[in-house]
Amino acid sequence: MEEAIRSVLEDLFDLQPLMLNRSMGIAQNENFSPVQLYVLFTLQCRGEMTLADCCRQTLISKQQLSKLIDGLVTRGIVDRKPNPNNRRSILISVSPQGGEIMRQYKEKQIRHLTPYFAQLSEDELASLHRSFKDITQIMRKLHYKENDNHA
Repeated sequence: MEEAIRSVLEDLFDLQPLMLNRSMGIAQNENFSPVQLYVLFTLQCRGEMTLADCCRQTLISKQQLSKLIDGLVTRGIVDRKPNPNNRRSILISVSPQGGEIMRQYKEKQIRHLTPYFAQLSEDELASLHRSFKDITQIMRKLHYKENDNHA
């Protein structure tokens, strides 16, 4: 079992640079750092959350994340408001403008990556699609277990 886990994790690490290599150019053209994009994707996926929760989700220090969020708020990409349940914390979320920027970013990524994936056969694309769906389902299962353990 331990060997199977190690093999899966090695495959995952091998896949990351292959995917990121093709997509980071667009992020730089949009004036987003990889860390900013990571935070935006986290907020878009998880929805409104406290700054502290975002720190835990992204493993970014509170000081670094606060500065990053300040910049995104200034650009109108993230909304920040007081937490009605705890006056000492703030809630952050992707703004409507930020949501539109993320939608456009996703479309640019799809257009950018389409020529690379067009080299694959229909069978390869179908296999990749099934694999990604399976991976997404499994990763969500792991994520929910992780959050249950931290609750």
